[in-house]
Amino acid sequence: MKQIQIIAFNVPYPADYGGVIDVFYKIKALKEARIAVILHCFDYGRGTSPELEALCEHVYYYPRSKSFIYQFSKLPFIVKTRSNRLLIDNLNQYTDIPILAEGLHCTFPLFADQCRNNDFYVRTHNIEHAYYEGLKATETNIVKKNYFSLEAKKLKSYEQVLKKAKGILAISQRDNDYFSALNTNTQLVTPFHPFQKVEIKEGKADYVLVHGDLSVSENIHSLQWLINNVLSKIKHKVIIAGKNPSQKLILHIQKHKNIQLIANPSFEKMQDLIANAQVHVVHSFLPQGMKLKLLNVLFHGRHCICNEAVVLNSGLESLCHIANDAETIIQYIDGLMLEPFTENNMRNRKDMLSLFSNELQVEKIIKFLNL
Repeated sequence: MKQIQIIAFNVPYPADYGGVIDVFYKIKALKEARIAVILHCFDYGRGTSPELEALCEHVYYYPRSKSFIYQFSKLPFIVKTRSNRLLIDNLNQYTDIPILAEGLHCTFPLFADQCRNNDFYVRTHNIEHAYYEGLKATETNIVKKNYFSLEAKKLKSYEQVLKKAKGILAISQRDNDYFSALNTNTQLVTPFHPFQKVEIKEGKADYVLVHGDLSVSENIHSLQWLINNVLSKIKHKVIIAGKNPSQKLILHIQKHKNIQLIANPSFEKMQDLIANAQVHVVHSFLPQGMKLKLLNVLFHGRHCICNEAVVLNSGLESLCHIANDAETIIQYIDGLMLEPFTENNMRNRKDMLSLFSNELQVEKIIKFLNL
């Protein structure tokens, strides 16, 4: 049986946020393709996982030190805190088994040139310095803003390490174009996900849904803009659903009679909300990777409105109604609230989303890494 070593930035179970969802379902797809996974992961609170140990040939756990002193390193904090001698020793136990580092976070062994017996590949989840610049722009806490600013500069310099990689697996076409300039051996592999097939209710419903992690500064910034400029201006019922909203955000939402907040819904409840909404609004000010919540909506929800930062160069543009200003978003909402989701809409989704299946993506990995 062919083998692969994967270095994960966090313990990828439970698969409950974007980055670890991609890692977990990648591992699952590799196992189903009869590729044995040797998993190395950094644990900073999640603990050991029997679920991962059942999927993988072996799982190694490493502590991640978040000491403040690492802020003074020339290396990015997200890299320095994952530099671990035991990890390098364990990687080198295996010869001629390719290594796939999940994110720039896990590339210290490549930077240190300490894994010469194995081909070293990198799965990029974002253009990290651009992501941190975006976090800086939306952050109001001065300490965090300064951290994001410094980290963005370090990441911009550090990403040159990708030139040393055997190859890069980019998560979106936009990222693929960017990283190809650093490493010509770059392959587009879209996110792995839990969605098995397109299942969407035909007909109409009566509410607009916006969902996401409501504790993330970027999402909060986007949501506040939507509330002030779009959602509070329409007559339709709106549901906002997501994890860990702040008291400030709760009070902001409560000012508007047409907007209902559902905090910390279960996975089942969230999927029910997605399935029964008439219109989904997926919005971001920060172009990055590919949003798994967009894929979730397109696999399970009716009409989807998003801005270019969410969908541009994703391959999913034809499935979305693209609007960048408040007036256009409102016009789309008003029109789509009256428009049934049809069998033809469903057919278009199925045709396009077949290109984003886990089976197709794992075939790309097997070919690219010569597994």
